[in-house]
Order: sequence, then C-alpha cells, then structure tokens
Amino acid sequence: MCVALLMAGFSTFALMYDVQPILPLFTAQFGVNAATASLAVSLTTGTMALAFIPAAVLSDRIGRRSVMIFSLLASAALTVLSAVLPG
Repeated sequence: MCVALLMAGFSTFALMYDVQPILPLFTAQFGVNAATASLAVSLTTGTMALAFIPAAVLSDRIGRRSVMIFSLLASAALTVLSAVLPG
C-alpha cells in the first residue's frame, strides 16, 4: 500500500512538472516571454490547489480510495489522449 501511494504521488507530480524542461521551446515556438511560458506549470499547480477543496468534500462523502482511483484513472486517460491529439 505504501509503494502504491508513493507511485501515485510520484506520477501526479511527474504529470505536473513534465512540461518544465520544454518551456524554452514554448518561448521559441509561440513567441512568448519566459514568464508567459511558465504559466504552463503555474496554472497547473494553481488548478490542482483549487481542485483539492471539492476533492476533499467528495472524498468525505464517497471515500478517499474511490476518489484516488478515479483521479489516477482520469489523469492516465487524459495523458494518453493528449499524446494522441494531432495538435
């Protein structure tokens, strides 16, 4: 159980910060400055912080395990979907 929880946390933060190494590519490709390109990481972190509130309420109602399983499956599905999108 501890290893599964460790891997869940690791995968969550890996999904959040995986764009950080390509931020210079964002500045070159889209013609924006570094501060604007870094919004790819900042907005993700802010959204996660705001999502913790309804997730906490939901986990009290239906159980933490169910919320964690749904969240991990949803993030995996969205990651695969973003990998196969054409643009």
